[in-house]
Amino acid sequence: MTKLTIKNIDRDFSEWHGGISHYGFWAVSIENKAWEAALNSAANVLADYLLEGYARTPHITIFACGLLDENFFSSAMLRVQKQQLQAMNIPPFSLSISHLKSFSSCPVLGVNDDSEVIRRIRTAFNVISKEDRQSAFEAHLTLGLYKDAFSLADIQHQLDSIKLPALEPITVNRIDFCTYRSNEIQGRIEIVDSVTCN
Repeated sequence: MTKLTIKNIDRDFSEWHGGISHYGFWAVSIENKAWEAALNSAANVLADYLLEGYARTPHITIFACGLLDENFFSSAMLRVQKQQLQAMNIPPFSLSISHLKSFSSCPVLGVNDDSEVIRRIRTAFNVISKEDRQSAFEAHLTLGLYKDAFSLADIQHQLDSIKLPALEPITVNRIDFCTYRSNEIQGRIEIVDSVTCN
């Protein structure tokens, strides 16, 4: 049986968010022109497979906190996570690109965390609150969301045809707490707090 991607629909999933306006997560924001250009170039090759209007700026999710509500992910949990992150005194660290691959819902550019800093942060945060995650964590950059059920083999063939430029590792100098409007599955993200690596 042919394995297929998930067809995403750009709509307000009110049955999920129940009127809670924002979703929160910790991330590394990508502010590197070469990485951004490579990501955009790969997304353009796959444009026929992707929903239009993907507006999320490039980022590597570290920890998906959940809907921002006192009954789900509370302000107290966020405060404790930030304090924990500050107490870890994480120095600037490097991340590098691995390869293009596909998750069931989206094509991604894999990211290597050789120093295991992201793993350490995730371990610390999981003690404070359970992550809002349905699948195993893999550091990555999302290219967009699939607009229909496509053959994963066909997608992988397209991904294999994309020649990525040689990209230098980036140095991460801060960890951001970000939000997006929960009624927009492709909407913009906003950085609302940060912890500097020192």
